[in-house]
Amino acid sequence: MRANTSKLSAAALFGAMLCGIAGIAPSTALAQKGPKHPTAPIPFEQERARERGDRAVLLLNEDASRIPGHRIMELPIINGKMGEHARLDDNVEIFFPFGRILTATTEFHKYKPVAAATDGMGPDYLPDPRFDRVKNFDRALGSVCASERIDGTPFKVELRRGSNNSLSLVRSMPTDQKPASDQDAMSYRVVSSMDIRYLAREEPQADRLYRRCMQNASAQRVSQKD
Repeated sequence: MRANTSKLSAAALFGAMLCGIAGIAPSTALAQKGPKHPTAPIPFEQERARERGDRAVLLLNEDASRIPGHRIMELPIINGKMGEHARLDDNVEIFFPFGRILTATTEFHKYKPVAAATDGMGPDYLPDPRFDRVKNFDRALGSVCASERIDGTPFKVELRRGSNNSLSLVRSMPTDQKPASDQDAMSYRVVSSMDIRYLAREEPQADRLYRRCMQNASAQRVSQKD
């Protein structure tokens, strides 16, 4: 993120921005009555709601106007544009260029930095309990339908498809957020969408994996018929 605002000012600015969207051409207005888009909960929204003690669950393809103001942490300016991205609580970044939440991105780190170490050698790290959600990728994101390993590394990218037709690209990657004693620690970046076009906008590799996923599904159907 390239800009930072306080929680209160970000929420107020977001509300004003949405009012501006509602006042523009009908083709992009939030209040437009058009064909309904398929929706699905942003992954791990139920867990976030339980942690907050409420029931506010955001959906992919949902109108951005329904985002509670208290969940908005930051409204960055990206590529000179403001009003297309927002960072929510739990470090979730959403992309909503047309007033709908088209993608949701979050990272999962095994550790989180804490106060600087007393020996002056840099920050200390503690296990991040939210990293346990990695164990539930199959349930929250769906099974892997295509994957690729990054040559010469232990890292890979996976395309997962949920039972609700959501698509999630999971990228394992190295992390600097780890104590020196854990050489094998890695992080995960998850981008989710209901539309491969917008998923591929964030992760171009998703398009190739999606084609492979569809080919695998077609081959499986033919095999079942035989």
